Order: sequence, then C-alpha cells, then structure tokens
Amino acid sequence: MKKTNFSKLKVGVAPIVLGVALISAPAVAQDVQADEEAAPGEAIIVTGSRIASPQAESNAPIQIVNSEAIQQSGVTNIQEILLKNPAFGTPALSRTNSAFLTSGTGVATIDLRDLGSNRTLVLVNGRRVVSSLSGSSTVDLNVIPTQFIERVDVLTGGASSLYGSDAVAGVVNFVYKKDFQGLEGNAQYGVTERGDDIRYQANLTMGANFDDGRGNIMVHLGYSNERGLLSRQRSNTFTDDSDTSALTGDLADYGIPTEPFYSSFSEQGRFFAGDYSFTYLGTGVGPNGFNRQYYRTLAVPVKRYTFAAVGHYDVTDNISMFFEGTYNKTQSSRIIEPFALSSDGTTGIYPASGVMPIENYIIAPDGTTTIAVNPIVVGFEGTLGERFNWDLSYNYGQVTENQVSNGQVNVTNFRNALAAMTDVNDVNGNGLTTDVVCVSAEARANGCVPINIFGKGAITQDAIQYIAAQQSLQTDIKQQVVQGNISGSLFELPGGPLGVALGFEYRKEESLEDNDALTNQGLNAGNKLPDTSGQFDVLEAYAEVKLPILRDKPFFQLLEVGGAFRVADYSTVGTIYSYSAQGTWEPFDGLRFRGTWARAVRAPNIGELYSGLSQTFPSGLQDPCVGIGATGGGALGDNCRADAGVAANIAANGTFTLTQPDIQGISGFNGGNPNLKEEKADSWTLGAVINPRSVNALRNLTLSVDYYNIKINNIIATVGRGTILDQCYNEGNSPLC
Repeated sequence: MKKTNFSKLKVGVAPIVLGVALISAPAVAQDVQADEEAAPGEAIIVTGSRIASPQAESNAPIQIVNSEAIQQSGVTNIQEILLKNPAFGTPALSRTNSAFLTSGTGVATIDLRDLGSNRTLVLVNGRRVVSSLSGSSTVDLNVIPTQFIERVDVLTGGASSLYGSDAVAGVVNFVYKKDFQGLEGNAQYGVTERGDDIRYQANLTMGANFDDGRGNIMVHLGYSNERGLLSRQRSNTFTDDSDTSALTGDLADYGIPTEPFYSSFSEQGRFFAGDYSFTYLGTGVGPNGFNRQYYRTLAVPVKRYTFAAVGHYDVTDNISMFFEGTYNKTQSSRIIEPFALSSDGTTGIYPASGVMPIENYIIAPDGTTTIAVNPIVVGFEGTLGERFNWDLSYNYGQVTENQVSNGQVNVTNFRNALAAMTDVNDVNGNGLTTDVVCVSAEARANGCVPINIFGKGAITQDAIQYIAAQQSLQTDIKQQVVQGNISGSLFELPGGPLGVALGFEYRKEESLEDNDALTNQGLNAGNKLPDTSGQFDVLEAYAEVKLPILRDKPFFQLLEVGGAFRVADYSTVGTIYSYSAQGTWEPFDGLRFRGTWARAVRAPNIGELYSGLSQTFPSGLQDPCVGIGATGGGALGDNCRADAGVAANIAANGTFTLTQPDIQGISGFNGGNPNLKEEKADSWTLGAVINPRSVNALRNLTLSVDYYNIKINNIIATVGRGTILDQCYNEGNSPLC
C-alpha cells in the first residue's frame, strides 16, 4: 500500500514525525517508564496489575505498541498495525473476510493466539468496552480513535482475576493520551501498487488546559473511507477456481488449483427432462457455466465517522473528575454472486409444456450495514493520604446496527410467479386471449407477475419487483458497568512496600437481534435466522497483593511474589472463581526471570446461551465418502454405503462423487444452550528479560523470551460438521450420524 500524506499540521506538544514504520518491536513492561515516567510521589498503573506503583514495571510479559509507531504506520484502523504482531492470530472479522456474513460486515476484531475473539478481552484505560456484535463480547476496533492512543498494551495469558471474564487468551488495553495540548491535523491518501483499494482519511485532534491547569480536555474529529476491492479487479482472483484436494479428497493435491471451476448453475438456466439436463443457451451465451468469482468482494468498503472527547478536572487537590465519550458511525457494504434457485419439479413452468425442474441465477445480493457506537465513561479518582489511590466510574455503552440487503427473493411469490398459464379460460372476463397469468387467483389479486426464467435476461423488471425481497436486520446492544478500585501500600517489607488492590464491579449486558419475517421463516432463499434477545448481570469483587521479599541483595537484586483472586456471581451460571500467582527474580541488574500461573474463566455470552437455530453454509468440508465405490473401503466403505443417498450416488457414478452444487449447497443449523457453564483455563507463562544497562553500548538493548501454555477446559463451541462427518463415517458414532 502506497500512502501519501498531502496535508499535515501539528501545533503544540505533538512532535512532527515523517516516515513509515510497520510496528514497534515488542517491548517489555519496563519500557513504559520512558513514555510514562511517574513524577515524584506519583503512582501509576501498568496493565497486568491494578496496584499503583512508582515503578512502571510488570511481572507479566507485556508487548507495547507506542504512539510513535502508530503514527508512522499511517494505518486507517488500529487493527492493521496489531495484526503485524505474531501474537495476534487471524481476526474473526476484518474488511477481507466479512463479505459473506449475515451481519457484522466491515467490523474489525482481534484474536490473541488464535483462541477466538471472545477469549480476548479488550479494554480502554483498563475498563471494558461495549461489544459491537449482538450476543457476543467482541469489540469492534473501529470505535477506537487511533489518534487518541498513547500506547497499546498486549498481555498474553489468563487475566480474569484482575479484569474478569473473557481474558482467557489475554488482554489488549488501549491507553489514551492525557493532558494533550495543541492542535494536530492530518490527511492521507493511499492506493495499492496495482492502483486499487483506494483509501483516504482526515483527522483533527485538539487539546487544551483550562482553569490554571486544573483541567484538560481533548477532542477528536475523524473521517476515513476505504473504498474496497472486488475480486474481478485482480487477475489472480478474476476466475473461479477450487482447491484440487477438495475435489479428489487427496491431501497431496492441497494447494493445487483447478481452474476454471465454474458453477454448473448457468445464468441462462438449466433444466432436466428425465435423466437428461439441458442448458438454455440463447443468442451469444456460452455453455461454460457461471463465474461466481466475478461478483465477489476481496475487501469490503468501509466508511467511518468518529467523534471522541476525553477530559479531567481537579475538583480538589485529592479528587479529580474524568470523562471519556465516543460516537462512532461505521458504514460498510458488500456484494456477492447471484445465487441459484431451483424448483423441485412440482410447479408448472411456461412456456414449456409439461413439468421440468429448472435452475437459474436470479439477482446479485448486496447489502449495506450501519453500526453506531456510543460509549461514555464518567467517574472520579483521587488519593487517600500518601499511600492509596482510588477510582469510581460508571461506564455506559450502546450499539445499534441497521442492515439492509437486496438480492434475496420471496420464495412464496416466486413459486406463484412460476405457476403460470396461458389465459385461455377467460379468467379475466375479456374473452379468449393468449396472455400469460399466474394460476392462483389469490396471487393475481395480490399483484402476481408471471416469470420467464428461460434464457439470460428473460426475467422482466416487473417480475423482479414482484419476487424481490429486501432483507433487514436491527440489533441493539447495551452495557452498563459500575466499578471501584483502591490500591496502594500497607507497610514496608525488606524488598519494598507491600502492595494491595481491592475492587468491585457490577456489569449488566443486554442484546437484541431482530430479523425480518421472511428471514425468520427461511422464505427469502437465504439463511434462516431467528430473532435473539437476552440479558445477564454479574457482581464481582477482587483482591490483589504484591510482596517484595528482597531487594538490592547479592543474587537478589529483586525477589517478588504476588497473586490475585476474584469472585463473580452471574445471574446465568452462578458463582465462579479465578485466581493467579506470579513471581519475579532479578539475580543482578540487567537479568530478570518471571513467571505467572493463572486460572481464567469465560462465562457464556448471550448468543451462546439464548440464540435460536441459525442456518449456516459451511465451506471447506472434506467428505470422507468421496471415492468410495460399490465395494471395499473397510468399515468406512460399509458406513458410507449404509447411507441411502451415498449408495444412490455410487450407483449413478461408480464411486461417490461430489459436484460443485453439492459442495456449495451444504447447510445446517447452530443454536444456543441455556444450560452452558463457564469455560475454565489454566495458563503458564515463563520468561526472561535481558537489559545490559551497565554496558553503555548495549544499555538500550532489551531481549526477552517468554513461554506460554494455555489449556482451556469445558470449552464452549459448536461441534463442527467435519467432526460430525468423521465421527459418523470413520468412527461409526451413530448418534452423530
């Protein structure tokens, strides 16, 4: 991606930086001190601990992306820079993988260690962020104003004892700037080397102190537009193909494309008479099938508007009021290929005589999605004496999603339109005529228009309007959080002050997903999707302790242990517990060993508990019966032939063979389970940090190595269809058949 900054203005404390950087090197927690050094007598909090300390150090392995790296990268969405870090796996949602989804198009998520986005807890300034996907805890990074970010802390490993449910894989904490003064504006235009996927953005950030420095407010206005990329814009994705292994079932063929691999559903229609099929060619139409890839989207267009403001005011010398507010509106759209519809041979079709099943592509589905996010935080923070810091806050977040999709068909209307006849019986009272009308008098009274599906372009605009069905989806998500924390030191130990932190949190989550009536019934030729609503609340309390045992002793420059415990009472799963223990040993200056063990939990979300049966169309399945013949194959062959459909396929083809319509038409249903209990995860992290500060030439060099091990028990997941097929046919597990 080529990026050109054609306008950049910065006034005030922000330095001018030119250039492009991919990502800052992973930094250990001590590096925070360079950017956020505590003033004398001031204590700060580092991700991985809630204990305020004058030293910005953490026993946990934290990787940091700082504001300079973010600024130099020129990214439109913070997701782009995070994904360059191998700690992040493949995101569940991004611009490049959400075109085929029934909701969430254009959403940007993160997934630590590829353990699932629901197992990565996203925080802003140590507080939760409202989800952007109904029924889940997944946060859309579009809501994070990139220009507000001071740094991003990435913590691997279970952190539920400190931050609550969902921190199974780890925590990503977006820390905002404070006390920003000045004016910073930038505009950017970007285009790939191939001249596509154009994107541009403009941002304005302002900050100022007031009342003799007792208060500060920072405001941000941002606009970005990523115009998207269609498959047909690239030569390597212009033509539909298939991985050969999906056709042969042989893993040796993996990665070898079979091209072209057009859909056998042709635009002009295909019909059957007995054992024969015919493709209606017509003038200028070839027999090669339909190139679905021509209509697909590689990267969905995303347009984003952001307004954000943060501020604080010192009410007294010991009490400060703060607030954070964001309004984000994201619009995205996508187009996929027209889908094929087929009759089952029970409907008469004109102008042919008799009954013939027919298949035809109808309308190219497309849709637009608008997601509005409104999180706001208000609270107070302060000090108690010289040893303790406290904060109390209320966090409210609301997300609304409105999605409109076109290109679906009203199956009932389509059936009526197919059932057509010549008006020889004078049903209109106008004498004998050769007009074609719908057979059903009720359908005619409701505006039924006969449809001719023989030949490309044969369907009239009136017929399209009669059968077309607009699909709609509205979601409403709300989150409310009240939390309080107090931390500080009790008394001195040989290694320093004994640190403690105590706190509570009350959280309520609500989610509603409302589909149109045709979608609920599966009558628009798309996925059959239910409406889902639900809520839960949870009351939590935690305690953390840090014990510095020794400091500045031979072979014990530092020896420190600590731990945390959290109890949470859910309205859904009852009372659950999480806890952790950690230790740090620094035998001499410049070498530090650290380790953490944690029990993390994840309570089921609203979708996992309450969603109805949702229809899905999975891809990439390997059918174990492919290639099985009339005899042989051992137990697998016997299990396959015991299925009547498989046996009929073998009889017709010699061996069990899948066509592209077979592969493309796989469907099934997933749903929630109100009896779910929480996931439990045990994680280990062991590491070492080398920072030879005593050697001047190497004092800025930091080397770290960390081992992590995360094991999740009682995992909440659907049983994959690949697993079902394998268990049924390879293992003979009849309940799964």
